[in-house]
Amino acid sequence: MTGFKQTDIGTLPEDWEVREIKDLVLDTETRNPQKKPTKKIKYIDVSSVSNQTFSVISYQDYLGKDAPGRARKVVYKNDVIFATVRPTLKRIAKISQEYNNEYCSTAFCVLRVDKNKLDFVFLYQYLLTNFFVKEIAKHQTGASYPAVRDDDVKKTKMPYPPLNEQSNIAKILSIIQSAIETQEKIIQTTTELKKALMQKFFTEGLRGEAQKETEIGKVPKSWEVKRIEEVYDFTSKPRGINWKKTKHVPFIPMELIPDDNLFVRDFESRDADDLSSGTYIENGDLLIAKITPSFENGKQAIVDFEHKFGFATTEVIPINEKERISNKHYLYYYLLKNDVRSMLTGKMEGSTGRQRLSKTVLGETLIPFPSCKEQAEISEMFIKIDNKIHFCKTKAVSLQSLFKSMLHHLMTGQIRVKELKFS
Repeated sequence: MTGFKQTDIGTLPEDWEVREIKDLVLDTETRNPQKKPTKKIKYIDVSSVSNQTFSVISYQDYLGKDAPGRARKVVYKNDVIFATVRPTLKRIAKISQEYNNEYCSTAFCVLRVDKNKLDFVFLYQYLLTNFFVKEIAKHQTGASYPAVRDDDVKKTKMPYPPLNEQSNIAKILSIIQSAIETQEKIIQTTTELKKALMQKFFTEGLRGEAQKETEIGKVPKSWEVKRIEEVYDFTSKPRGINWKKTKHVPFIPMELIPDDNLFVRDFESRDADDLSSGTYIENGDLLIAKITPSFENGKQAIVDFEHKFGFATTEVIPINEKERISNKHYLYYYLLKNDVRSMLTGKMEGSTGRQRLSKTVLGETLIPFPSCKEQAEISEMFIKIDNKIHFCKTKAVSLQSLFKSMLHHLMTGQIRVKELKFS
């Protein structure tokens, strides 16, 4: 390619250099916090750094006298830390003002840039590249607890564009990262709102009614308390049905049942003659996983495909609404409540690791039961919230894909931004 050259780390622009990280960073320090036993410190260990957001998400408070033996490396604002244990997990973070002059574990390599040579955000983002991860993985030692040394990190080579271009690359990638963080914050906030509203709506309803005390706690005065089997139908295979008349039958295995989506639309097409076992299901059924850990993980969804019937794994319980009496979406959301799921988990039977929720136990479970109209209204509120969460998750995935693509193209100079001006 015109304007490019071949280097030790691949094809790069002719005006870029290749440098070892150690030539671009300053010496860092260690300190023993126990020498000041009453001084409070913040300590960042490996689990404090997320390999999803690539940031410090928590810390531990200690008095100096109680600080762990690994709390020795001092960090300052704009340092970059890289976990040298299991390095391919990419526990990488920038240090913010909150952790200035605090401590991190000796399991981190602390990188403090010479700001006359290297942009610290550019370095941070380079550590996220697949190339760096592959290079550092070559130096891992230890089968059960793989690790690298600080020197291995510092001797790794990196692309070295002019400082102003480093800064522009860092700014562009930071804008995308900021957009991803915004979506993730919306998802987190909306998910917390959903949990709070679950508690409110299933005990207070939507009408502002006075409440009454029942065997399952307080509910609005106009509501009843019903067993699930009274107001919903468990689906069973009709007599005389011959699915083998059709060549292929839709089949839903456990892995296709989501734990974060109202509907299951995917299925396998299986040869009718080869179908030896399975649970009969109908379009519109709510499938509830009955085996551990699928039940505890919230695997349940409403069947939504073009077939009138099909089959699913034997480890589900199919259930449907009674017309004008019950709403399956209402039951779907009620069963997602943490306290309800914990209560039913406690009633599972069988040996450890293979426990199951029986249809009898599920059927006898008492639920708060408003009018069919109010069930639908409550369900619609949660559907709108879930649609918001799904939209933000989809947007975050698209932004993450864009970030990976731009990270590669910018770090290899395939997209040049040296003349870019930021306002």
